[in-house]
Amino acid sequence: MSTAANVSTGALQEREMLLGEPIPWSDRHLSPENLKALLLARLPVQPTGPDVEQLFERLGLEHPGRQGGLIQATVRAPRQPWWLPTRPYWLLSAFVDGDDRVTEFKVQYLSGI
Repeated sequence: MSTAANVSTGALQEREMLLGEPIPWSDRHLSPENLKALLLARLPVQPTGPDVEQLFERLGLEHPGRQGGLIQATVRAPRQPWWLPTRPYWLLSAFVDGDDRVTEFKVQYLSGI
């Protein structure tokens, strides 16, 4: 399992603290790393594909879906400058292996420019 998808036992206290924090989707200062930490805290220590799918459903994310070993969903991010042609969004991606274990979890901010 990639360290990106694994919450070490030394971080269990931090995980419990993050689990209680709401996800500030509209905060302009939310970084991909912070969002990733908040999402991983809501998953088991060794997450599986169904765990990720359930999380995306529970959070009510847009366009959740799975295609083979890739599970993705999107979330609208706060609009930055008024002149941007498209609204920015977060792209959340989990990659799973043949045993349906998460091997990588990515959070990307996409602005459309």
